[in-house]
Amino acid sequence: MSLSAKAFTVRLMAWLVFLAPVEYVAYIASVAVHEILGHGITAWALGGTFSGFHIFLDGMGWAYAWSEHYPNIVLAAGSVASIASGLALTAVALRVSHPLARAAVLLFAICMLEDGFSYPFWNCCFVRPPGDFGRILLNLDHETLRWVLLVIFGAGYLSSTLFLNILLFRCLESDLGPLGLGRASLIAWLFFGVGGAAVWFGFDWNQVIEDIGRLPQFVGAGLQLAMAPVLVATRRQTVTTVRISRNSRRVYIATAWLACVGLLLALTLWFRHGVEW
Repeated sequence: MSLSAKAFTVRLMAWLVFLAPVEYVAYIASVAVHEILGHGITAWALGGTFSGFHIFLDGMGWAYAWSEHYPNIVLAAGSVASIASGLALTAVALRVSHPLARAAVLLFAICMLEDGFSYPFWNCCFVRPPGDFGRILLNLDHETLRWVLLVIFGAGYLSSTLFLNILLFRCLESDLGPLGLGRASLIAWLFFGVGGAAVWFGFDWNQVIEDIGRLPQFVGAGLQLAMAPVLVATRRQTVTTVRISRNSRRVYIATAWLACVGLLLALTLWFRHGVEW
């Protein structure tokens, strides 16, 4: 049974208020996984050094990590950790039934896989420092490897973005019920198209790939906009809704915002100044 216009609007706004802070926490978490779990722990495990890290409000970060004997492995480990974490979170999300909890896990998976696939893809397109794979390819000087990596990272980024966005869209369907063309189009274009595209312009890619300009931002934004009609076309005609109580919804929203505010304080007071030991 379709929701009334008022009920649909209220629930849709509740989703927006919930997803916004979760998106930012997931975004910063993907940076932490890349820098700490990827570069840092790998360098330490290989007998190198890991003496600290920086993470900034815009998602820029780096680890003070190095291995004299395995430099390329340490450089690659950031993206590998992001991809592995994203795939693990995707598997977890498929087992979660609550729409809000599943959506949160999916957002973390999306951010991990975007970091793990899109960043090395663009760095293989433009082989320049200080990007990790730009430095790897300059060290190895192997053109065939470059093209193999371009195909792997490009395919991984496109397929994971499509698959996870469809799953996230279905989380909203599970709460909002069967969506007609108008409502499905509103959600697909507002949340996934325009909203997803806007997120790409929050980070300056020139920080990680020298003189790359805004190309990754425009391509990423274009992909999000292209996703909207796909989501509308693949919407389900029959949906089994999951009832979410008003109190449960409030708890999820409050938890998301508390986590976001706490993270912002940690970034402002601590992480952006660097953590060293």
